[in-house]
Amino acid sequence: MVKLPEKVIKSFGNSYASDYPYSTNPFLLWLAMLADFLLAIEPVWLIPILVYSYAHTLSIVPGPSYTAWIGISIACIPFILQKIRWGYFSIRSAFELPAALLIIGAIVGLLVSIDFPLSIRTFQSLLLGALTYYLAINYKHPRALMVSFSFIFFLLWLAIPSLALLQRLTLTSGQLTSPWLLRLAEWLPQVSQPLIGEEAILTQGSTYGVAYPLMVCASILLGIAFFHKNTFLRIASILIFVIVVAIMVSVAGYSISRLFSGATVDSRMVLWKDTVHMLRQNPITGLGLGMPLLFTYGSFESEIHHPHNSYLELYANAGLLGVIAAVIAFIIAIGIAKSILRANRKSSWYGIGIGLFMALLFSAFFSLVDTFLSGHIIKYSGGYYYVMSLAPWILGAGLVMSRRILNESD
Repeated sequence: MVKLPEKVIKSFGNSYASDYPYSTNPFLLWLAMLADFLLAIEPVWLIPILVYSYAHTLSIVPGPSYTAWIGISIACIPFILQKIRWGYFSIRSAFELPAALLIIGAIVGLLVSIDFPLSIRTFQSLLLGALTYYLAINYKHPRALMVSFSFIFFLLWLAIPSLALLQRLTLTSGQLTSPWLLRLAEWLPQVSQPLIGEEAILTQGSTYGVAYPLMVCASILLGIAFFHKNTFLRIASILIFVIVVAIMVSVAGYSISRLFSGATVDSRMVLWKDTVHMLRQNPITGLGLGMPLLFTYGSFESEIHHPHNSYLELYANAGLLGVIAAVIAFIIAIGIAKSILRANRKSSWYGIGIGLFMALLFSAFFSLVDTFLSGHIIKYSGGYYYVMSLAPWILGAGLVMSRRILNESD
């Protein structure tokens, strides 16, 4: 029987017991070591692949049409390694049922789509979101991952609408309504072609899109400021919170004032009615994956419009199963939030969990008037692409990881 050196055993914990079934075969034993090593550094090699693949679906980075499929295939490797090494593909997750329903609804939307290539890209982005979620919840060291995972995906989350907004500010054909943004555009050079992509422009460059990740960040900072036991971190969180809120108000203050004055709801009402009218004709399957943008005033046309409502857009994309998935996911999230509230308040992670729950509540509200929680629109000379958002997957992973960390600290 082959026994590994004591240093190796300690470096990987107790996963290499002397009675490990492969330990009689040196090749299989070292293969198991390789599997554990890849799983131990999983975020190091998998996060860049997921980020690049998702950026490719947004037309931000170059690559052949199958780039996202390669990324999706590589991102499935940890499931195989976990099954071989620990006997399961993935740990049980609170959001397994809604995730499965959403993917099935998306497949139905893919089958009824009138533009299959467009819907395939939308489906790729959905799978990348799901794989991002499972990367987070399956990793054995949630505390270390929470820091790197949150930082990297927050930057990506903020970069997408920021790039879109930059294009609106610099394109001569860009449409702006905010007085602050109009003044800012006067200071920037104006160009006739988009700055990123192959003649592509992220049309969802709304100020809501930029403000949303800042709002999530502000919620977490507020949770830390109220509940963290370290006084220095609480003061620092308050100061950073003030800065983040100031940036958020400067970017989206005009849009937020329109929202609370009722002007935003009035301007979106026509689109909501059109979407509901179309959904009445397809109440089970929806309009097709990625299809909500092809209708204008109740009929399919070439001009691009979308519902400006995350819930209607989800219904249009994934049909009734998508709606059921969202309802179940929200109920589960409330249950996780309750368990976080009952956790040990002395834990340094308590405030982060509370902040994520506050972010979820804000998200649920603002999703009524915008679609940053459902997807992004990429327009190009030949039409458009619709890419589903990472936001719900990141929030769900954050809640699951926070509860797991707090349960371990009790």
